[in-house]
Amino acid sequence: MKATGRAWLSIGSLLSISATSPVLAQGAVDNLLEEIVVTAQKRSESVQDVPIAVTAMTAEMRDVMGVITIGELTDFTPGLSFASTLDRMSLRGVGRLTNNYGSDPGVAAYSDGFYTASNYEAGKRPIIIDRIEVLRGPQGTLYGRNSIGGALNIISKRPTDTFQGEVRATAGNYETRYFEAALSGPITDWLRFRTAGTKGGQGRGFFRDVNSDETEGNASDDLYVEQQLEFNIGERVDGWIRYSHAEWNQARRSTIATTPYDIAPTYFGGLFPNSTFNGTPTQPVSAPFTATNPSNENHRLYNNDTPFRANLDGNHSYVMELVGHMDWADLKYVGGYTGSTYSQVSDYDTIDRGPYRTVAGGVPFTIFPQIEAFYMEDKEYYSNELNLISTGDGDLQWIIGLYQYHEQVNQNSGVRVPQQTELATPRMARTTPTVLGPPNPDHNLQIAGAFLDADARAVFGQIDYSFSPTWKTTIGLRYTEDNKDAEEYRTRALYGVPGVPYAYYSEIDIRNPLSGKWHATTGTAGLQWSPNSDTMAFAKYTRGYKSGGFNAGAFAPDRTGYTEPEYINAYELGLKQTLFGRLTANLSIFHYDYKDAQYPSTVRDPVSNINESRFFNLDNAVSQGVELEALWAVTDALQLNLSYSYLDTEIEDTRCFIDGDDTRATAPDARPCGTPVPGQQIGQRIDGGRLPSSPENKIAFNANYTWQMPLGALTLSGTWTYRDETYYSVFARDYNLAPSYDETDLRVLWNAPDGRYTLIGFVRNVFDDEGYEAVGATQSAWGVRTLTTSPTAPRVYGVEAQFRFGT
Repeated sequence: MKATGRAWLSIGSLLSISATSPVLAQGAVDNLLEEIVVTAQKRSESVQDVPIAVTAMTAEMRDVMGVITIGELTDFTPGLSFASTLDRMSLRGVGRLTNNYGSDPGVAAYSDGFYTASNYEAGKRPIIIDRIEVLRGPQGTLYGRNSIGGALNIISKRPTDTFQGEVRATAGNYETRYFEAALSGPITDWLRFRTAGTKGGQGRGFFRDVNSDETEGNASDDLYVEQQLEFNIGERVDGWIRYSHAEWNQARRSTIATTPYDIAPTYFGGLFPNSTFNGTPTQPVSAPFTATNPSNENHRLYNNDTPFRANLDGNHSYVMELVGHMDWADLKYVGGYTGSTYSQVSDYDTIDRGPYRTVAGGVPFTIFPQIEAFYMEDKEYYSNELNLISTGDGDLQWIIGLYQYHEQVNQNSGVRVPQQTELATPRMARTTPTVLGPPNPDHNLQIAGAFLDADARAVFGQIDYSFSPTWKTTIGLRYTEDNKDAEEYRTRALYGVPGVPYAYYSEIDIRNPLSGKWHATTGTAGLQWSPNSDTMAFAKYTRGYKSGGFNAGAFAPDRTGYTEPEYINAYELGLKQTLFGRLTANLSIFHYDYKDAQYPSTVRDPVSNINESRFFNLDNAVSQGVELEALWAVTDALQLNLSYSYLDTEIEDTRCFIDGDDTRATAPDARPCGTPVPGQQIGQRIDGGRLPSSPENKIAFNANYTWQMPLGALTLSGTWTYRDETYYSVFARDYNLAPSYDETDLRVLWNAPDGRYTLIGFVRNVFDDEGYEAVGATQSAWGVRTLTTSPTAPRVYGVEAQFRFGT
């Protein structure tokens, strides 16, 4: 591991120009450094007083800087990475390496205090969200569940004491249309309401099918509505309830194959004949495959026969908060429930090819090589949390709490061939051609999944004691128990076997129980020094934990489908400084000792010829780095914002693992354990590699200038972001390395003098540069490697109009 001199010099130079969390200048800029209140420690405090590395982003900040999506949030959050293609979030190198539901994320999202299993809560638009707090580092005391890497606090806008309303409309290229509205106010002197909703999306995607003119990539038609009630029962009880409903219909970002089509040299490659089989002298095809990959010349083009579609149906969520005020403490309850059904269909064969005829074992076959991948998730979860929080003014402050969580889900995925009619009625087995098996109306080749139940319980407490006017100590503990039970299931059908003119089942609804119980004690110990109101320094140790799990649906032999819990010992130094009332600079230096990171290793099943995952715990990894956030109000009109992170990670595990993208260790930079044997899988070393999704350097810089005029305030805002090259696998190989890239964005905002109107014009990715959200590879049974990439969005532009009204 190395911290380069160049990186340390860059930190020094950044400190000489910079500052923390950005603030919107609507009209006068006198309040650029106004206090931002966060609830990172489950009580309201200034962000500059909290001994935690926190990125706080208010709705106003998001408007002026253009931070609307989760991806844009990561730009201004040091150490945070997110790939929408993978739907995985990573913070300081800690996240998840698989989406299997038997495992958990490493960065937790809490919507108004309620743990949510969806990252997209953080992508709600600013008319819905008051602020987002990103807590960097393990939050194993007050948050616990799945917060080993950090936590996102998503705080909704609440009902108001006076009638207020707002409508917004956005239009842009790629047929982008959004309509948003909110209305809030009192019903009685003790009851208030807020109702809000957003509708719309992007009509055309960033990627185009050259044959059908279908588009994919960020195309969506989404709906979100919510209703809130807030009430007071006397002076002792406050309450708040939120109901929300969401629906998605999306054609998400397409992963593009950037290498020539892999032409199959043999007819059989698994459960179904290879889609790109092009015939042999003894086994000709009636219609040879001659297409070329359009992505080779243009990464925005593809040629598939199955459109990518993702749908969220019936998402209903309820959150309730009750607070009872006593003379010496607040008793606070937060509970919630969410239920939803999610489905996804995508192209599995990666090509567009019509039917062809061939012969196998003397038997003629007609092949319809349109193969679909599908995924379905039907889930519900709920939680209850009870906190007792001190409210006195003394030197001792404390919080104690109880937490309960339950989740159940049916998750399944598979592949199917919709036009292959033989798959509708497979035989019981190859040896029983006259006996039909169960009907297969969806023409599935394989469907595998699991019914999962997960429970978590925890008890926790934290005390803060000021033993002098300038020194404070913090000690917290949490005990957590996690239980998971699942029943995995799988069915497989085969078709196209030599000499067999029918489809048959190789497996029919095989089932296997999975069960695991884990527990851990985590906590924090810290020391805080505040010599004056403008300076706060802290040092702390935190113990983080993430539950064990299993690779449900894979039917891994022995216990290779199980994984033990993850643990982190985190050490951090922080400094939060305000200078001259115009400059704030927040600096964090951290070191993680990261044990038992959960890693899914890919192996090829010799019977089905399908890549399958086995779970392992890596022995150890180290993550360390430096982060800086800064805000400088240079003048009343000019504001500069900076976010910088340097991240150095290293895997420390000397064992050998199969690389599913290079099973025979033939890549030039392969690291085989021993001498490779032609045609056989061999393990490779991963020690010394970097943790996935961990760019070494990440920078975001925003400058905005406001002109005050009789007709209103005009703000020009420009943002430049840079992300270093990044590996997306524990195998540090060239085909897993995304190059570095940068991007420039511009926004112009006009605010009316009375604050009722705002007009925004925006251009994102001004120079239409191509970055890489994720990269990877897939390897066929005969050893050909296909490289894939997920390009970032091209240039997008548009206008937004906002109108506010009220008393």
